Amino acid sequence: MPRTMAYCRCGTSHVVLVHGVEAPSDDEWRAYLQDLERWLPEVVGIVVVTDGGGPTSSQRRAGRELMARNRRNVIRVAVVTDSLLARGIVNALNLFNPGIRSFRPEAIKDAIAHMGAALDGPAIIAEVDRLRQRFRG
Repeated sequence: MPRTMAYCRCGTSHVVLVHGVEAPSDDEWRAYLQDLERWLPEVVGIVVVTDGGGPTSSQRRAGRELMARNRRNVIRVAVVTDSLLARGIVNALNLFNPGIRSFRPEAIKDAIAHMGAALDGPAIIAEVDRLRQRFRG
């Protein structure tokens, strides 16, 4: 099965997550949540760049449960996408996490600033490019 997402930690306080056009498999999402739970004590922001794919409703529920378990009900998340559907999902998630916002691709610097990572912007953009190549390649 081809990969639908790739992710990494950028520095100690940020996570970069890249989705293609399909929803991630449950195995991919589970692996991401396991890593995220380990990193969560230090993470202050997550940037998600998607071509339209994203977690299913049950995967989003698992993510909310992880955050609640770790008492991280609010975390800054910037979702960068052209997809109207993905932006709609972001609006729904905003009910649970007021720190999540969507941005168009040309506003990626604003997305990074939303995460509180303006100084790490070049490194985060480089990771986005690297991850896109990794799961598409």
